[in-house]
Amino acid sequence: MSELLEEQLIDFDHQTGSFSGISDNIREDWKKWAPNVNHELELKKAAGWLMKKEPRADSNYRNFLNSWMKRSSQPKPWENKSKCPTCGK
Repeated sequence: MSELLEEQLIDFDHQTGSFSGISDNIREDWKKWAPNVNHELELKKAAGWLMKKEPRADSNYRNFLNSWMKRSSQPKPWENKSKCPTCGK
């Protein structure tokens, strides 16, 4: 993880549903960790999820988004495209 990523603060505005403070360096790190993820779409999903929650003063949005991007890059069990061993479909 880059030093800039460690120091960069990200904020979320619950009124507008938008993040601020996401630098190009953070976006580059996300591309390294999760190259096959649509990061803009995931930011919208994360914002939507946060809008449903009560705002917290102690939230660390940088860590939240880093974890979100990492999880979004992992295979989902329901997306397994392998054939069923029983029926072959």
